[in-house]
Amino acid sequence: MGDRTPPRSYLTDRFFALFGAAALFGTMAMALPLALPLYAAALAGALALAAFDRLSLTTSASFEAKLSFPRDPSLGRPTRMGIEIRPRDRGASALSRLDVFAPETPLLAFAAPRTRVGAARLSEERIVLELTCEVERLGYHVVDRLEVGTYSKLGLWFRPLTLKTEPIGFRVAPESRKMPERAFSEMIATQRLLFEGARIRARARAADQYLTTRAYQYPDPVRHLDHKKSARTGRLMTRVFESSFQHHLVIALDLGRSMMGRVGGSSKHDYYLSAGLLLARNAVHSRDRVSFFAFSDELHALVPRSRTLAPFEAMLKGSATFAPREAESDFHLINETVPRVSGQRAIVLVLADLSRPSVQDSLLESLGPLCREHVVVALSLAEKGMRLDDKILAFRPSQLGATFDSFRDAYADFLYDYWADERFRLFRARLTGLGGAALQIPHENWMSAVDGLYRLLRRSTRA
Repeated sequence: MGDRTPPRSYLTDRFFALFGAAALFGTMAMALPLALPLYAAALAGALALAAFDRLSLTTSASFEAKLSFPRDPSLGRPTRMGIEIRPRDRGASALSRLDVFAPETPLLAFAAPRTRVGAARLSEERIVLELTCEVERLGYHVVDRLEVGTYSKLGLWFRPLTLKTEPIGFRVAPESRKMPERAFSEMIATQRLLFEGARIRARARAADQYLTTRAYQYPDPVRHLDHKKSARTGRLMTRVFESSFQHHLVIALDLGRSMMGRVGGSSKHDYYLSAGLLLARNAVHSRDRVSFFAFSDELHALVPRSRTLAPFEAMLKGSATFAPREAESDFHLINETVPRVSGQRAIVLVLADLSRPSVQDSLLESLGPLCREHVVVALSLAEKGMRLDDKILAFRPSQLGATFDSFRDAYADFLYDYWADERFRLFRARLTGLGGAALQIPHENWMSAVDGLYRLLRRSTRA
């Protein structure tokens, strides 16, 4: 639909060049009086030509635009935005040029923010363009308009137009760089909770864990018949196995002040939000039940026992409900909320910043009783990708020839990293003693490691 207010139009450089040519006769008239009539005629002709050329401009009602974009773009990867423009009347074909501007969004950086469409293509039934862009930041954004610039038939006038489009929303996810198998194995090597069940299942005769025996009901598989119990009871009895898609995943997302800050130009909170959405999507696709709650000093959102992604629509769109607060988190809310959504054993994943000692102490106090009833894993984003062992090897050569001040600052940072690493190792060991697990995952492998961890937990008989 076109705007009711008349759009503004601007004279182009081509008009001022024409006007300058006409003014040349005015300069000549100072020496040659005969050039004065020529100046008057040229000036009147230029103004009349500009007034006539302005009539060829169109409004936004002359075009129909449509945008297309990948549903889940990843951070740091180039992608393309598709643009389709359909002229709706003959006025569009009378234009000399059409400039298409890339939509303004803080998440994307376009290689060419403007694309020109010549007069030959304006007579086509539809104009299809592709804009290459680099994904620079995490977050959610909606594009519902396209800015274009139209040039009159002679190119003397320019008119910017805003074309309303069907809104398309997209959430930029962290880069999905696959974590090497060796690095993933080293990360979970000390967490016996994560692979203990997989070993037991590998030794089992059936693909699923044996649960109980009940009376046979068609169409139960004949191969699951228990012949001994059938003979003992005098009726057909069948074995029942715990199906691999009947797990219950509980996601607890911290929204306290520890979630504030940035990692590589993106909000740290968006990393955890993307991980929560990935876990929910995987659980639904695996036919598991999924519960979700977000908290800080109080409970902010609760999704109990869902088998669809519909309740996570607000989370996908980055609602203010899921924004971090300037408040200290109360991790005892995890103990209070999990029993409300799950009365049986479940996989509980806590998404929180484990680098802060206060968070570690609070989790140890609150997760103890929960670890005895559920499979509890705390996940944290490692903001610095280099491991401490690599920092130790790289520290001394990097300081050769350095000034005292720079060496002092680097040494202080190194000591803090060493202390934080030892502090986390102690926290992880104490949580393992309680029956839980804690992992710090580098941000470049964040999504793939979270996905692999959930698949590993689903194969555990303890789940």
